[in-house]
Order: sequence, then C-alpha cells, then structure tokens
Amino acid sequence: MSGWNRERSPNPAVKTGLFRLRTYEGEADVPYRICRSSRARSIRLSIDRHFEVTLTLPLRVAESRGLEFLHSKAAWLRRHLSRKRQTESLEEYLLNHPEVSIHRERVPLVLKRGGRAAALRYSPGQVPVVIETGAGGAVEADLAAVLRGLATRVLESRTLGLAAGHGFNVNRVTVRNQSSRWGSCSTSGTISLNWRLLLVPPEIQDYVILHELAHLRQMNHSEKYWRELTALDPCARERDQWLTERGEAVMALARGRQGEPGGK
Repeated sequence: MSGWNRERSPNPAVKTGLFRLRTYEGEADVPYRICRSSRARSIRLSIDRHFEVTLTLPLRVAESRGLEFLHSKAAWLRRHLSRKRQTESLEEYLLNHPEVSIHRERVPLVLKRGGRAAALRYSPGQVPVVIETGAGGAVEADLAAVLRGLATRVLESRTLGLAAGHGFNVNRVTVRNQSSRWGSCSTSGTISLNWRLLLVPPEIQDYVILHELAHLRQMNHSEKYWRELTALDPCARERDQWLTERGEAVMALARGRQGEPGGK
C-alpha cells in the first residue's frame, strides 16, 4: 500500500477515502470509510459481503493512528479483497483450469456428468484424471472430498519421495482441509498438507512440501531456516512470493470466510 487520499462524506460522522493497494495485477485504488464508535475499545478493520472496507475507531483514538493501522494491514486486505475476483465455484474453477499437479506434472482433468455422487477414476500414470459429478450437477463438498482423496495419495507419495531424496525422516503425512495454511510440521515429525496443493503448479506444490520438511531441522523461520530451505529449493523466496500474491484465489475454493483483524 503506497498511500491514501481522504474525501468528504455526506455524513460528518463518517469519513471516506481511497488508499492505493499493490497487487500482483498492479496498483488499485480501494475505497474505505472511517467510523467512530463509543462502544469500540480497539481499532477494527472489516470487509463486508459487498467488499466494502470499514475502519472503526474508538472515540479517543487519533485518526492518524487508525490510518497507520490500515496501512499495516495491507497484506490482510490484499488477501481478502482478492476474493472479490474469486466468484467461481470449485466446479467452475476445475472447468476453467482442467489440470492437477501430480509428481511434478500437470495432468489433464476431465469432469463428466455421472451418477448420483461425485466419484474419481484415476490410477498412477493414467491420463486424464476423470471426476464424475452427480447427474444434477456437482456439489461443492462432494468435489472437495474427491480431490482430497486424490491429494492424500499424491501428496503423501510425493512428500515421502522428497524426504528420502533429501535425507529427512518423516513420521507421518496427513492431508487436511485447512482454511488458511498450505501446510504444517509438528515436532513429532508429522507433515500436514492442504489438499488444494493439487491445484497449484508442480514447483509450488514441491516448494510447500520442502518448506515443511525444512522445519524438521529448524522449527522456526529464522535466517538459518531460510538457508536450509534455499539449499533445498534455490527459488524458495520466489515461490513464497507466488503464494502470497496468487495463492489466495486457490485457497478460497470450497472455503468459508475468515475473521477480521483488530488492534490497539
């Protein structure tokens, strides 16, 4: 976010303005409004279902502090406003992006009208991957369940292969439906991955797996950790930036809305 411009509002209790938000598509001027509330105990930033941005300030908090808070939440705003572009259902997304990432390859995906419920037809090496949707149309949860089942097979195998190739000992691999995380690593050696990694490019999928494997040696994000990760993937910083800027549209598929940040 590079700056903001304040404008007058018909309601003197509400101020409006524009701030410039940097996105991977370029810069955009995003309207916001500032409201004062006698009930507010801290600064609140919210985005409603119409994607309107509201900054709520307690009565005694200076407007400049509120604008600093707004500025500090640029990454959060970028993620959540990106959902405005995400209007596709999971079925529509798969029809528009008919591929999944399996073992460093983008494998064609075909959706077919089928029986009563969604089902998968796939075996290793088979092209394309075929998902049969219900005769009356795919149900979001059914499609997500089928993809999660495929991801369990694919991501577990890929993780164990990368671990063996780089000398890591993995206790267990799980595939989950995390709402905001691509993966995690526990101190017991369990790697948990998001099923939506099937939908990102193969090099991004591998990056997330390597990111979690590196935590088996460094359970933090220190410079030492990043040296470890960069040794595994020399393009780690670029991959991480890709997820920050472009991963939210994929993460938003078959997922509810997230909470709003607050501050003091």
